[in-house]
Amino acid sequence: MGSVTRAWNRIEGVQMKARLRGKSVMLAGILLVGCSSSPPPGGVHVQTYPVKGVVRVDGEPTSGVLVTFLPEHDSAAIKFQTFATSVDGGKFSASTYKAGDGLPAGVYKLTFRMDESEPTTVGDRTPKDRLQGAYSDPATSTYEVSVVKGGKTDFGVFDLSTKGHGT
Repeated sequence: MGSVTRAWNRIEGVQMKARLRGKSVMLAGILLVGCSSSPPPGGVHVQTYPVKGVVRVDGEPTSGVLVTFLPEHDSAAIKFQTFATSVDGGKFSASTYKAGDGLPAGVYKLTFRMDESEPTTVGDRTPKDRLQGAYSDPATSTYEVSVVKGGKTDFGVFDLSTKGHGT
């Protein structure tokens, strides 16, 4: 009886390892697809143009600000939002397909968010926006850039405040 139980346990162990191995291969495949530099499904790479600027918060060039570019209406060749994060000196460069490659021609609404580096309360997993959400709603954002072939690529300084708009 003991040898049958050991044999059964060994079979169950082999089956479990096979299931886990299959799930690991599937997860690795998903990660590889998700990390590719290709455009979203059904999309093609369109020409991009450099887009850069500087973010200042309370008058100081600030790193760590997430800049989101949302295509306005049907003006842009892409229909998905893209991102940049300000680095030293508050500088940012927009990215569509790879880091710093810019944006396709079109008009983009900009939003900004600057998360606290640490959660503000114990058990709080949602980082607090140091800009108090004042610049994170595309419906109320007054910031936009118009990207054109051969046009301006440096959009200058975006002044933001931790106290919200107009302060």
